[in-house]
Amino acid sequence: MAKKWVVVHLAMAAAVLAPCAAQGADPIVYYTLDDLGAVMADKSGHGHDGTPHGGLKLNDDGYVNKCFAFNGTDSYVELPRPVQDSFTLTAWINASVAGRAGAQAYEGSGIFWSDVAGVANDYVVAALGTKLSFFCGNPDTSVNSNGDVVTGKWVHIAAVRDTKARTISVYINGKLDNTVSHSNVAALNAQQVMAIGGNTLDGRYFTGLIDEVKIYDAALTAAEIQSSMKSLSLAINVSPANGAMDVPRDTTLNWKAGQYPATHDVYFGAVAADVNNASRTNPAGILASQGQADTTFDPPGSLVYGQTYYWRIDEVNKSPDNTINKGEVWFFTAEPYGYPITSITATASSSAASMGPEKTIDGSGLTGDLHGTEGTTMWLSGGAK
Repeated sequence: MAKKWVVVHLAMAAAVLAPCAAQGADPIVYYTLDDLGAVMADKSGHGHDGTPHGGLKLNDDGYVNKCFAFNGTDSYVELPRPVQDSFTLTAWINASVAGRAGAQAYEGSGIFWSDVAGVANDYVVAALGTKLSFFCGNPDTSVNSNGDVVTGKWVHIAAVRDTKARTISVYINGKLDNTVSHSNVAALNAQQVMAIGGNTLDGRYFTGLIDEVKIYDAALTAAEIQSSMKSLSLAINVSPANGAMDVPRDTTLNWKAGQYPATHDVYFGAVAADVNNASRTNPAGILASQGQADTTFDPPGSLVYGQTYYWRIDEVNKSPDNTINKGEVWFFTAEPYGYPITSITATASSSAASMGPEKTIDGSGLTGDLHGTEGTTMWLSGGAK
């Protein structure tokens, strides 16, 4: 680590270290919806594979890579119901056709469905007109969004059941939109399967695109939902942490790879816009490493004292598609050459009038790096003659 000059305090306040932010929960179901075959593979590693049905189509205009196009008539993905207590259901949707109208989610066009006839322990998430609606049964209760989710653009949706708080809530683009109380804390296990993209009980299907489906066996916080909005195809758990200060000049960049990449492209520089805009076809001196296998990168030379640096990791998929997943831009600031000292108290057993010990630390008499000769800008003991 580089040498730094530090002035010793005569008296100094104690430093308090802030705790590290907790990592968000991991999904127990993760469908990228990048491939359409006989089986929809669960990329979370928990084995909750699904089965596509009806007129599903693969679409090239996904929020991340590709996505599924649901026809509003008979298309859906079925899987064994993965959650029943506190849980969070999330996805990116892009719809221009309003869902069915009504007051309860089971009357709308199903996005997540695990429902039975009559009053029971079940649940549904749907597009209800242009709104997002989340229903939990027994007693039948829906929380409907204030904001629109049928916009013709990509919108992130989340439905949260919290049995501890006894609430059901809907989030739009990572922000809490609406929440209501729900007294039922029993397991919502009346239906043994879940459908994505359709209410198969009543034949009410979603029309539009769905991408990046993630299901969590926990009630996520707003911060965790915002984290869940990111694709698992991207690099995470970066070090130095985003926004880190006082980073050693000989630091090495580290990250955890996404789910599928074979290699990583590293972009590194001192201008945020340059790091964000650079690419393989326009490296602009910012593409520091292309196609590397390791998840570490050692910047050449020593970092500049006090300089803020920006970096980005693009995850490159395995062949045959070799898709480049553009990462977000992170930043950190290198350690300074020296540290300003604060909270110092200078005391003495005696001092002359207007020549107290505080003159030694308050900058009195200094002009640049030179000190004047005026006595009142210095400390003089009261007994001096």
